[in-house]
Amino acid sequence: TSHGIVIKGAATNVAIINPSVGWAIPPSARSMGDGIRAMGYPSDSAPASGWTGSTGTIRNLTIVKARVVNAPQTGAVLHGVTDVKVSGFRAIGTKADGLHFNACRRINVSDHSALDCGDDGLAFVTYQHDTDVWDSPSGGPFSTATLSDWCNTGAASGVVVADGVASGVRVQQARDLSISAVVVQSKPNGIIINSSISGGGIDWTSLASNGVSINGVSL
Repeated sequence: TSHGIVIKGAATNVAIINPSVGWAIPPSARSMGDGIRAMGYPSDSAPASGWTGSTGTIRNLTIVKARVVNAPQTGAVLHGVTDVKVSGFRAIGTKADGLHFNACRRINVSDHSALDCGDDGLAFVTYQHDTDVWDSPSGGPFSTATLSDWCNTGAASGVVVADGVASGVRVQQARDLSISAVVVQSKPNGIIINSSISGGGIDWTSLASNGVSINGVSL
């Protein structure tokens, strides 16, 4: 019914060091509840009228050596955060993604592992809409009409994903993103870079990514 740790913008220079978040009883199905949830706003300007999820962006967020177990949703999900550093993250048995970024800028991920997660081990996902900036006025996810620097820019290295479903790493409407030193074992898909137009059973639209580099992969 709720999340482990929540950060809401506007916020600056927040550091979360060595947190451990766990659900004592593993959930039987995916539902509400992220281990760590950061809700900012993907702009240097104030939020547009109608947005109630936060008062503004989150800047300079650092998450170090976090461990999340049995989350009903993601190990960590970050929306509208700029200059974010995540190192030594461990997601175990989450029902959704291990670590998920939506509409973030200047991301730095290192030494991340996801074990037996119910969705992608590491996801960089932004959506496209010509007029709507968000899907829900209180919780996102954010979308953008163009491929901007808020479409998950940055880098990730030292990624290990094993077991579970979906993909080791997913890239969807990202820009200028570097991914290196990735090991994926026992997942249906290793690395996916995808875009789509909604319809025919797909409920989202995303632009094609640009400037994505992937190096040093073992699948």
